[in-house]
Amino acid sequence: MKAAVSVFIDQGSERALSLRDPAGIEQHKAVFVHNLGVLLRQTMVDVAGCELLPGEKVQVTYSNGAKKIVDVEMDSCLAIILDVARHV
Repeated sequence: MKAAVSVFIDQGSERALSLRDPAGIEQHKAVFVHNLGVLLRQTMVDVAGCELLPGEKVQVTYSNGAKKIVDVEMDSCLAIILDVARHV
């Protein structure tokens, strides 16, 4: 999934994602979660990044190497932000 994430971020446009099929939605969530990790890294809360794992879980990796798993199953993008922020 990481290769797909970097491709879509480099394109700088979500229009490249097809949200009409489940694979497109999964890719959209993966890009969204990656970007959330970038945003959290900029807030200086010691977050190194975020990654969408199978089973709709987000792995938050901290700069010290620690990892936390957050369940985001069935979450909208806004709910993903709230759930991850609540656990950081």
